[in-house]
Amino acid sequence: MPLIKAVLRYAFEGMRNRPLSHKVGALVVAMVLPLLLLLVLEWQQHQRLIEFSRKELQGLAVVERVADVATHVERLRGAVAAAAARDPNAAAPVAVDVHAKALTQSAQALRAAVANGELADLSKEVDLALQPVARLTQDPQSMARQQFEASHSRAAASLKDFNLRVAERAGLLFDPDAQSYFLMDMLVERLLVLLESSGRSTAATLGVLSTTEASPADRERALALLQHTREHLLHVRGRLEALRRSGGELPGQWPDSYRQVDESAQLARAAVSGETHAADPKEVAAAGGRALHAVELLHAELLRELRGLLEARVQQEGFMQLVSTLLVVLAVLLSSTIAWVFFRSFVGSTKALVKDLELASRGNLSIPVEIRGRDEVAHMGQLVELLCRNMSALVADIRTSATRLGEAGQTVASEGVALARRTDAQAHSLRQSVEVMEHLVGQVTTTADGIQQITELTESLHEQATAGNMAMMTAVQSIDCLQASAKRVAEINGVIDDIAFETNLVALNASVEAAKSGESGRGFAVVAAEIRQLAQRCVAAAAEVRDLIDTTNSQVDVTSTHVQTVGGSLIGLQTGLEQALGRLRLITNASAEQSAGLEEVSAEILSLQGLTQEGAAAVARCEVAAASLLGQASSLSKSVKAVRLRQGGADEAKAMVLHARDLVAAVGWENAADEFNEEHGPWHDRGMYIFAWDDEGVCLAYGVKPQWVGRNIYEFPNGSIDMVEDFLQKAFAILSTPEREGWVDYRQLDANTMVPVAKSAYIVGLAGGGFMGCSVVRNAAEESVDAPCADLTEPLTPAQAEALCASCDQADVCAGQTPASSAAERHTAETV
Repeated sequence: MPLIKAVLRYAFEGMRNRPLSHKVGALVVAMVLPLLLLLVLEWQQHQRLIEFSRKELQGLAVVERVADVATHVERLRGAVAAAAARDPNAAAPVAVDVHAKALTQSAQALRAAVANGELADLSKEVDLALQPVARLTQDPQSMARQQFEASHSRAAASLKDFNLRVAERAGLLFDPDAQSYFLMDMLVERLLVLLESSGRSTAATLGVLSTTEASPADRERALALLQHTREHLLHVRGRLEALRRSGGELPGQWPDSYRQVDESAQLARAAVSGETHAADPKEVAAAGGRALHAVELLHAELLRELRGLLEARVQQEGFMQLVSTLLVVLAVLLSSTIAWVFFRSFVGSTKALVKDLELASRGNLSIPVEIRGRDEVAHMGQLVELLCRNMSALVADIRTSATRLGEAGQTVASEGVALARRTDAQAHSLRQSVEVMEHLVGQVTTTADGIQQITELTESLHEQATAGNMAMMTAVQSIDCLQASAKRVAEINGVIDDIAFETNLVALNASVEAAKSGESGRGFAVVAAEIRQLAQRCVAAAAEVRDLIDTTNSQVDVTSTHVQTVGGSLIGLQTGLEQALGRLRLITNASAEQSAGLEEVSAEILSLQGLTQEGAAAVARCEVAAASLLGQASSLSKSVKAVRLRQGGADEAKAMVLHARDLVAAVGWENAADEFNEEHGPWHDRGMYIFAWDDEGVCLAYGVKPQWVGRNIYEFPNGSIDMVEDFLQKAFAILSTPEREGWVDYRQLDANTMVPVAKSAYIVGLAGGGFMGCSVVRNAAEESVDAPCADLTEPLTPAQAEALCASCDQADVCAGQTPASSAAERHTAETV
């Protein structure tokens, strides 16, 4: 096994390293060599059979000569016996000589047949076999009867032995065919034995009839020979029956031969078994001659039949040799032709496939791979076609994605730059906010400190106001006491005034009285005058005191009023100070909380500043990544730009739309629309075409189906209502942007195949309203599966149903059976 594996591995490696022509040549050689070998073997086999049959024919010719010699030997035997029976003392020399001469000629013919044929090596044997025959021809009448019989027996035995040698040397004894074998057996053994037995029995009968006193031994011998003849005749009949059973036919001469031999034997038996002569010797000799002649005729017929079989075999083998040669040659030619056709077809298909693969390897996927046939190469071509179609769709998707990615990258880059600027401005604003916040925190802290001081001062003022209020209350109390004392002093002053008045009255009265008393009363009058003066002065002082007291009382009342007012003010001030102190305490707490909050805000702003800085760094990295993305998208676009596709990409669709917009600006919409609506025009390229709709949804241009121009978009059969509304919503959303152009991703049914496909369309707004665009298929490799002819999950409009029915291959049948509307409804129902 390891050796076989090693040999097979070496053979596999050798085959892999050889070109296809060598492989096919090796295959042809491997096919032709066995055929040629088979041809040689078949040729040799047929040639061997032909040579064998020819050798059998030559041997049959010798057998024929041997039979002829044996027949003449028996004729000579019969002639000698007949002559002895007619005249025991003198035989008929003419008949005997004739038969002897014929025997000599047949012997010479036998020698010539052996010498001139392929059995020349039997020349010595034929001479030895013919020596007893030659003795018979040397004055047979001078021999005694027993000697002559013995010589005949030796000659017959010699001929039989030579005949077997000839049959053996010629291959007659080894013939594989049953008919040929039975015929050969009859010719080589049975008929010669029957011929000899018939001749011997006839000669023995004639010998018995030639004397009047035949011994019983002679009669028994004659009867025994007749019985042997009978037995040999039955053996011949058995062999012929075997020949018939093997498929051969009985010879036509056989019934006559059987009858003649049987009659001769019966006649001889009747002659020998009687006490007197039962028959005329001439009649017995004639019957024996007829029997010999019948056997000779049977031998000749069988010889012709066997010769015919052998010659037919030679011809058949030659024909089979020719047929086998022609068949082998035809097989060689057929195999060579098949190999050549296979080589041409396989190499042609392989070259076409290799050419398509070379084109595909160079980036040309636009040419379809067409390998005719249904063999493995054609199947491989179909797979390569599917691969190229999928690769084309994949590259188209890559182009579309690269284009969209590039545009998105540009948008990201521009937005990233703007975001970076905004981030820088935000970072600057945050820095300013941090500074302001820090200043505000300082001011709030200062304010909080000031408020704390004010609170403390307010608390001190509150305490002083409380003390002042207490002092004021004391002063009020003192003033009340003073006012009470002033009132008491006024009362006392009133008493003093009353006393002074009374004193004045008393002094006046005393003066009056002194005056009345004269001189004696002068002194008293002086004292009275002094007392009156003192009283007056007391009155005046009392009046001054009263005035002063009144003034003091009024001032005390005013002061008391002022003090009370001041006291109320002090009480209000104390209350206000208490309220202010409470407020200040709240303000202090709020200031503390505000300060703490501002500190937290400042910390958060600082954290936000850090986040903004990180965001700015991330924006910078995003800008770098966007630039890298743009570079990669550009590289990707460049890498697949050289590939020729079967369908357009997003870059080509956008270029077609922009070119169409330039054409509309140059020649006007009407002229441009005529070009757009040419179904096989320049604006219809590999599934890309220009379409346009106005603001009302009426089709203005549709390159793939110009007959749909003028219809409303809702009447198109290649989209459900949801598909149409989604498309229009996205399209008008783009038209509402300042640029009025962009990409729309949507789904619809293909206009030709009615298969749902995902598409991307680049649309631009038209000056008169509406928009135009060009679409490409997205994910074509995934969308190329079998799908229903329409998306019937949503109900179709009548126009869509009629258009769908019109696109069906049973539309004529439906139209011939039912109206268009019912046909459309039935088609829709059957499709569902």
